[in-house]
Amino acid sequence: MEGHVPGSEVAGTVTAVGDDVDTSWVGRRVWAFTGVGGGYVERAIAPVEEILPLPAGLSAVGAVTLGSSGVVAHFGLSHGRFAPGESVLVRGAAGSIGIMTVQLAARGGAASDHGVDAADADRLGGDQHLPTGGTGAGRSMTARPSGPPNVWIATAFNVVSLLREEGRGLHASGR
Repeated sequence: MEGHVPGSEVAGTVTAVGDDVDTSWVGRRVWAFTGVGGGYVERAIAPVEEILPLPAGLSAVGAVTLGSSGVVAHFGLSHGRFAPGESVLVRGAAGSIGIMTVQLAARGGAASDHGVDAADADRLGGDQHLPTGGTGAGRSMTARPSGPPNVWIATAFNVVSLLREEGRGLHASGR
């Protein structure tokens, strides 16, 4: 696209705000979602609703690395009411959102069950793996020793029928 500036996530220090925006944002380190483009620039503009303050110790590079994948993963775990000790099924864990969800769940004390190759299970932080496709995948999810998951987050397809009776599920996909 002619004139299109790629990049949808930026991090840095707020240097100015619009007329209706709280001036306390000026000077704060933030991560922002710019929309479908406009992030690969030295100075970016983002709606205040799409800006999050950066915690101390998190670099701008680290924030952009986490980016929307980290936000979506955190949203999924939060809205799935994940609690330490629960099992989390992350379906589609080989993509950026799935990888981040597995890592956040593992760091939060979950037994992360995910649909990636066994060689990737340790690297991602999960403690189990499942077949990634075919009709046997669904059967293996409910037949595993830990039983059905407490929380299910899918970035790939619907597995609601595989949840525990009081389980929660979230489907996270593109806009």
